[in-house]
Amino acid sequence: MLASHEIRTDGNTGGTSSQYTGGAGPVVLVTLGVLVTLAFWIWNTCVRQGRTGATLGKSHLGIRVLKESAGRPTGAGQTLVRCLAHYVDSLVCYLGWLWPLWDDKRQTTGDKFMSTVVVLN
Repeated sequence: MLASHEIRTDGNTGGTSSQYTGGAGPVVLVTLGVLVTLAFWIWNTCVRQGRTGATLGKSHLGIRVLKESAGRPTGAGQTLVRCLAHYVDSLVCYLGWLWPLWDDKRQTTGDKFMSTVVVLN
């Protein structure tokens, strides 16, 4: 079914009404947008950061996320777990995100859980 837009004028009152009959186009576009966004997030955050230690944004800022003991990037799987561990940072009034302000290693709760550190290039 094609999308159509119909405008009706009431002869008695002179008022108009508008009706949109949408097809599958908007649903397909929204679904495609969600899938492309998810694919980019997986590539940038999990795969790219897992291999190089930096997302596109971290590369631009000159920082990398490394495994504390090895000094190397964590890999895609552990990077995904680190992202999920950051939800812990938000649980108690976002206190985990503030933790680096007084921590010696400047680690969030998620970083402590995964034994990762953020370093300057």
